[in-house]
This record gives sequence, C-alpha cells and structure tokens, in this order.
Amino acid sequence: MPDQSKVLYTLDQAKETGVVRDFQELVNDQSFLKQQAELEGFNILKGLHKFLTRHGDTKGDTTMDLKEAIDHLIDNHGFTPELIRIPCGIHIIDKWTGGGLRTKQLGIVMAPTGDGKSSMLVNMAFNMATTEQARVWVVTNELSIEEQTERMLSRLTGKEVGKIIDDPGIAYTGLDRHWKAGLHNRLRITECNREVSTDDLEGEMAKWSNLIGWKPDVLILDFIERMRPNERGYSRDRPWDWLGAISVDLSRLAKRHNILIWTAAQTNRSGYAKAKGKQPLSLEMAQSSVKHLQEAAAIIAMRQVHLPGDSIVLELADLKQRFSKR
Repeated sequence: MPDQSKVLYTLDQAKETGVVRDFQELVNDQSFLKQQAELEGFNILKGLHKFLTRHGDTKGDTTMDLKEAIDHLIDNHGFTPELIRIPCGIHIIDKWTGGGLRTKQLGIVMAPTGDGKSSMLVNMAFNMATTEQARVWVVTNELSIEEQTERMLSRLTGKEVGKIIDDPGIAYTGLDRHWKAGLHNRLRITECNREVSTDDLEGEMAKWSNLIGWKPDVLILDFIERMRPNERGYSRDRPWDWLGAISVDLSRLAKRHNILIWTAAQTNRSGYAKAKGKQPLSLEMAQSSVKHLQEAAAIIAMRQVHLPGDSIVLELADLKQRFSKR
C-alpha cells in the first residue's frame, strides 16, 4: 500500500503545477500583454480576478457585479463548453433533458439492484465518447475494471457479454477502426477498490491533466453509494446526511471543473417492491432519502419489466428536469 503522505504530496504538487501553468498562460496571453502595454489597469485586475476566482478559493465561490455577470454569460456563450449540451445517446433521456445535460450539471440514474444501472452508464459513456467526441472518464467503485471493460467491449463490437466473459479474444477483431478514430484517447476507465471522495477524484484529474494534458468533459461514476463525503462528521448510519453531502460534493466538482457528471443511485426496499409491481416509479424510491437528489439537474428512474414469455423491457421515467427545454 503506498505511503499516504507521499500520495498527498504528489497530488498537491500536481495541483500547484496546474496553477503555475494557468498563470503562465495568463501572463503570456496576447490580450493580457496588450493591456499591460496600453496601461489598462482595470482590465488587468479583471483578468487576475478571474484567475484568483478559479484557483484562490477552494469553496468555488464566485462574485461579479451584474454587468460582469451578463458580460461573462454573453462572452462565453458559444465559445466555451459552459453552455454546450452533451447528449448521452439515449434518445428518450436526451429528449427529456432538452438535448442533453450541460457541463457543470449532475445527472442521476436510479434503479433497483441488478436492473441495469452499470449497463446504462456504460452506454452513455460509449455514446458520448464516440458520437459526441467527448473525453469521458469512467470511474467504477461497483464493478471491477475487467467487468466494466467486458461491458464496454460488448458495446463496441455488438458481441454478447456472456461470450466475451468466456473468451474476450472473440471481440478484438475490428477494434482497429476505433483506435484509429482516437477512441482510446477519449475514454478512460478507473477502478477504485475503496470509498472515494470528490477530493480523491479531483486529485486524479489533476495528475492526468498535468502529466499528459488530459481532462475529461464527462465523468461517469458507478456509483454514488460507494462514495464518502469530503468533510468529516458524517456517518453512514445517517444516510440522509451522508448521501446529501456526497451529492453536494459532486455538484461542486462539476461546477468547479466545468464537467458533466452522470452517476447512479440505489432504490430502497419500498422502491424495489414497486419495481416488481405495477406502481409508477417515483422519487420515493430513492435509497434512504431524496436529499441527495436535490443537487441533480436530472433524475432518471429505470427498472426491468418482465413481459409474458421470456421478454424483458427497460422502463424509464422522467422524475426531475431542472433546466430542460420544456
């Protein structure tokens, strides 16, 4: 097991390197140099203020006067990813979200155990990395990296997961076209064999960003119940507060790094009973409470429905849309 102090030191160094590189980009920017030459002190201060807002306040607070806020909104619209929607490739979900959630937003898929949460997230990851050309980071603390890779390989090739489990080699033919298209540079998988916090995820992001310049547009996290809050003082015995704190951390991570986050949540026993019956899906199905769902911009409930014979269909329900085009 690696020495924790050395790991923390390495992460701190990575973050500090990122700050230095961002500052070098700022001071070497042509518009910033022009402002110095023309003695535009106010504009220089505004540039420094944006830099300090990004790196100086770990809480992520941002303050602007109304004119600055409107200018920021207009100046960034269409030129940065802030207002760009990223469709997940699941038609009905993209319809409900008005074309896809945006960066800085959190989406939650809610389902009973064994009803396809991980498979749904894998499909979203694949679609966003291929169709949308987004950089996608899949973090699994539910399945092993081998299990996630088997599902991803099935999605890539159309081969049945069961056959891939028996012999992964049967699905390797034809993958060259995906590598030539750069899919391996847009899609990364991380397995965590412990409870992780968003501080852990942020440290890992900083490492890859500073080492190879890779930063995700989308984080797919499987799943929220196996995380822990950043701050101490919370207990799993009080899941209302525990899961609520984690969802706040995820929402802040999305906003701080301008990324879209999709994760999965578990339904409770009552919700599982409803899933097996004919009662409609609802927020009451949420594991332990709905507090952790308050931070989400979108909540999608799902369950398997067994039809006569051996047929199984997946039922989806739109439980919450905060910013959809409706």
